[in-house]
Amino acid sequence: MKKQLCLIMVIAVLLSVRMTNVYATPMELVCDGNRYLYELAPITLYIDDMLVETQAMPPIQIEEITLVPVREIFEAIGAVIEWKEEEKKVYIAYQDTVIILEMNHPEAWVSGITFILDMPAKIINNKIMVPLRFISEQLGFDVYWDGVNRTIYINAPIEKVPEIEPEEESEDSADDTVVGVNQGNIRYENTTPKLLIDLKEEVIKEQLIIQNDYVNKKIIIDLGDNYETSFNNGSMMIQDTVIEYIEVKNTLTTQFVLHMNGIYEYELDEQAKKLEIKFIKPKDKYDKILFLDAGHGGKAPGSIANNLIEKEVNLKQTLAVKDLIENNTDIKVYLTRSEDISVSTEERPFIANDIGADLFVSIHNNSTSNSEVNGTEVHYYPDTNGDVNESIASLFQEKLIAYCGLKDRGVKPSPDLWVLKMSNMPAVLIEGGFLSNVSDASCLGDEAFTNAYAYAVYEAIVETFNHL
Repeated sequence: MKKQLCLIMVIAVLLSVRMTNVYATPMELVCDGNRYLYELAPITLYIDDMLVETQAMPPIQIEEITLVPVREIFEAIGAVIEWKEEEKKVYIAYQDTVIILEMNHPEAWVSGITFILDMPAKIINNKIMVPLRFISEQLGFDVYWDGVNRTIYINAPIEKVPEIEPEEESEDSADDTVVGVNQGNIRYENTTPKLLIDLKEEVIKEQLIIQNDYVNKKIIIDLGDNYETSFNNGSMMIQDTVIEYIEVKNTLTTQFVLHMNGIYEYELDEQAKKLEIKFIKPKDKYDKILFLDAGHGGKAPGSIANNLIEKEVNLKQTLAVKDLIENNTDIKVYLTRSEDISVSTEERPFIANDIGADLFVSIHNNSTSNSEVNGTEVHYYPDTNGDVNESIASLFQEKLIAYCGLKDRGVKPSPDLWVLKMSNMPAVLIEGGFLSNVSDASCLGDEAFTNAYAYAVYEAIVETFNHL
């Protein structure tokens, strides 16, 4: 009944379009298996004052909502478009924003936040059509509709530099004025930037814990005991480029939860009754940064076969590689996940980009309906300049075959794999073996094989950093 109601609504909307003023040669629209006649005048579209002409499908209007072919329009502004046929979803990535639209679905996913759409994305005349204003504004562009001339102007926002009026210095003012936020015994200085916490009593050093939950962009400072006499529960708004706000929580212990506007590292200066925490970007602290991506996790199990679950195998292999890197090198390792949690595919490369990683290694394992297929393969993104990724993939493949002994399936250019396409650094995705093959599965579940696998990947990573 719900599907029938949706179909009736779509037909009603398109029929209402047909009955509006006729200005142009009628165009037939094929949508959801039905045919309709569209008779509105054509729409002209400009992006940053440049005329954009679409070939197969022009912009159209339904209920005053303009739909445009996603690839032709948004690739023109520099976005990356990916269509996943099996999900009926289109992915739009621009800078740090990812938008996911499912065909005929009333909601859109924008970098982790769900929005209700005035008009869902649709496949019309075999073209993916999306709501122009919503997508453009979510990507930070300005949209202007000239109804008289039926023209749309999309413009990148002009960044205005605020005029700063010089302040009159009083005789009492210090030369090194601190800009920031001050709430009693919690102070934030954005010139450094750093957070200063004044304590009425000394914190026991062994109890103090600072956790950098960089995947969720949080830094959690736990004093190890309850200091509610010094700090009230509540929030402290910062809203600068480093910190959005700070939560103070008093439960068994007193915690400061810093909601960051990006991924940062910290440096702690601990004094008798004062904590000073400075914030710096990872690349300013570490010379070599590796991002290890354990595929799937949480609600996404990956492949399941021969009593193995891919997300578990991926994580076991990833942690084994991490231990070798951390125990034997000066390479800083960041992980997508260190436990069984959900992290969306769309977020993963952007986490690595925000960190400023030098190398991205995604660890997966394979499966297919043909249980005879087996072996190891490494995927890479085909470079536009040179063959860096292919060379790195070949090195990983060579090490894995030498140490693990599974069938050599070679390296494979994979321009459509999201984590490879959207990462800013050299990147490879390893498919270590086939869970669906009895022989491979026996190896993947074996501890000795995991150790050999980890050592192969470890050696490939070290050699890659030696040549980056």
